[in-house]
Amino acid sequence: GILTSLMHIFRHTSCQEKLDEKERSILDRIVVLKNKNPSDEEIMYHILKNLLLLLYRLLKGVPENQDVFLMKTGFKESLFKNLYTSHFRYYSLSVIVTIAIESHYPQIIMDLMMVLQSLGGTASVHSNDLAIRKDILAALCTIFEENPAMKDVFREAGGFIWIASVIEGIGKNETELDGDIIEFLEALLETLSFSLSGNTKNQYYIKNDIRLSTLLSSLQHIEIFSQHYANNMIDSFLSLAVNKWPPSCSEHESTYFHNGFTHFGGVSYNPYQRLIKSETSSLVSAKLRSDACSDCRQSLEFEVPEVIKLLLQLITKQESTIQNSSLILLHKSISFLMNAHNSNMQALSSCNLVSTILESLSNNYIEAP
Repeated sequence: GILTSLMHIFRHTSCQEKLDEKERSILDRIVVLKNKNPSDEEIMYHILKNLLLLLYRLLKGVPENQDVFLMKTGFKESLFKNLYTSHFRYYSLSVIVTIAIESHYPQIIMDLMMVLQSLGGTASVHSNDLAIRKDILAALCTIFEENPAMKDVFREAGGFIWIASVIEGIGKNETELDGDIIEFLEALLETLSFSLSGNTKNQYYIKNDIRLSTLLSSLQHIEIFSQHYANNMIDSFLSLAVNKWPPSCSEHESTYFHNGFTHFGGVSYNPYQRLIKSETSSLVSAKLRSDACSDCRQSLEFEVPEVIKLLLQLITKQESTIQNSSLILLHKSISFLMNAHNSNMQALSSCNLVSTILESLSNNYIEAP
């Protein structure tokens, strides 16, 4: 399917005349490999990998080629079937991410959602299912960051409903939590964060249609704040509440953004490699950024302040499992956010949260703002 699509592009465009030295080198490599034993599994792997790399280079930044490729009937089959195979998932997602960002082709998001929904049921914690889902969620985050219009498609394709169902399924699952499951939950929350950031329709939808109380009832059965998971989880919830956490802008990308997809184009986002952080590194980063850059400070505006209430309720229910240092970090972060943006106190007041927060700060001996 990939080879057919490439040949279709070559026949219908002037690609052959425009190949640069790198692309011609990849094509020569494919020809050499094809002349070897094509039944050899390792050779076939290298052929397909190079085909996908060449396809990526021919599509990126070339709308004409993208149009030809998207009109080809075997498009979905030739790319999406490789998402189930670990050897080729990265290369296929690189092409998918590029098309979704540059062509504004909404069907991409719908097709990715179909793959997510096809994997072993919402409660599945099978390692292979989690690996595929995390990679696709990483790709979605990068698409949302580079092409915000796709956030609406995610909502319309049932993305929020699927995430809520998966969290509910894991909450009911009696499997013991491990690092892979926690990392997957982080990826789900990070995807929610990127889909909500700057999108008022999605913010309204999760508050009024999905309802945060639904997430609370599911998450309260999962000890997500135990041991060394707590700080990352706190960061994930804070990123849901504000526009960006830690703050960032076009000039200052977030050091801790970890749920993006590093594709062939060299985008610096690095999937699932959260930096080893000290207990206060996100908060320290937030303070430094907000002091140094007004645009970064603006990104600390509350967009879904109700998440703070959800977070405090979860902490209350799981207080016996969370370390005191993480509890202090949480309240210091909330205290900082209350005055980080000139509309934040008003946003909290509109949700009747100020007294709740001040009481929580007082109970934990944190200085109130």
